[in-house]
Amino acid sequence: MKHAQLTHDSATLSSFDLSKLSKEVDDLSKVSRLWVERTTALEAIDEVNQMIAEEEEGLEEALEVEVEVETEAEVEVEAEAEAEAEAGAEAEAEAEASSENLEFLHELTAELSSLTKSAKGIESRLLRHLLPVDPSSLSPVILEIRAGTGGDEASAFASELLNAYERYARDEKGWGYEILEISRNEYGGVKEAVVSVEAKGGGGGSYDNDNDNDNLDDNLGVYGLLKWESGVHRVQRVPSNSTKLHTSAVSVAVLPAHTNDSSDIKDVDINPGDLKIDVFRASGAGGQHVNTTESAVRITHLPTGVVAACQDERSQHKNKDKAMKVLRARMFDQIRVKEMSLQSDARAAVMGSGDRSERVRTYNFRDDRCTDHRTKVSVFGLKELVGNGGVVEAFGRGLREKNVDDVLMAVADEEEGGGGGGKRGEKKRGEKGKEKFFFSRGSALKKK
Repeated sequence: MKHAQLTHDSATLSSFDLSKLSKEVDDLSKVSRLWVERTTALEAIDEVNQMIAEEEEGLEEALEVEVEVETEAEVEVEAEAEAEAEAGAEAEAEAEASSENLEFLHELTAELSSLTKSAKGIESRLLRHLLPVDPSSLSPVILEIRAGTGGDEASAFASELLNAYERYARDEKGWGYEILEISRNEYGGVKEAVVSVEAKGGGGGSYDNDNDNDNLDDNLGVYGLLKWESGVHRVQRVPSNSTKLHTSAVSVAVLPAHTNDSSDIKDVDINPGDLKIDVFRASGAGGQHVNTTESAVRITHLPTGVVAACQDERSQHKNKDKAMKVLRARMFDQIRVKEMSLQSDARAAVMGSGDRSERVRTYNFRDDRCTDHRTKVSVFGLKELVGNGGVVEAFGRGLREKNVDDVLMAVADEEEGGGGGGKRGEKKRGEKGKEKFFFSRGSALKKK
């Protein structure tokens, strides 16, 4: 029955029901498949989520490391900034200190310069007080100029040199200047001239030992400033009537003239009985009195043979006074040169050689140059130098400074040698050779 029921049921199933059932089976299969796929996808998603979680965990760890690194970097930057700030503060402090030190250094440098200048001034004044003084420095002078080799050209230059000395004496120094004797050639050039130069009020000047001025020249009188002109002055130039360079020479002698108030200078003892006085008629241009009256005077000192003559004045009495003045100066110079030959090198250096045969200066007009052979110094602008009378000042300072050096060297040599010193020292052996010198403030070099 059951079989029959089944058969009946089967028979009652239609083809449509089979088709629907088959579709449902397919749908179930799809659903199963989808479920499997969903399950698989979920598993994949879980795996991805796990990977993401792991990645996030790694990123978090990396982030933590990066944060730590950045924190450390910030700490280092802050530390560096603090170090830079401290270094800047130190640098600023050092710069400020350096500025203060630099300012202090400048002050020290300025003070050192001032002290050095003061020291030089003190040294200069000390030298002025300690160096021996030529007792003739304050004397007036007898200036003698003679034309030498070169004929008329030498006489022309002697005239120019005489005019230069006159301008220096009158215009630069305000000294008294008087021509005692002059002889000219037919062209007006000076063959020989004798001139008296003295400071205002007579004498050669005054010595102020308390003067604190650093200039050593302040205490030099007429002779002290002019004595370096003694010697042979050589001139080289082309004469107006020639095309060739001509060399000629002029001799200059500067003699200290004794005055009654020259307490530092021994008087020249002249016995009137030793004098031979000749009167004669003056020669040369001068007016009606020339060759008509015996106004000219020539005085000869018989023991020494020293001669002085004067014919410039119309009065015989005035000519005699002038000739006597020149004679006294020449005799004093003789005595002075003789004494100087027996003196030490130091004192001789103070007094100056005054050697009239020494070539002291060359005037080269072609090169417009004047050279002093003692100091080896050349000065240009020769025409203005001679024309304006500046030749004395141009070389005088250098010559006097060289003389100071010579004196110091000679004194040092004498101290080392224990007396005399040099060739002159050889003449002072024995007791004289034991003489030593000491310096007295404002006095001449004295013997101890």
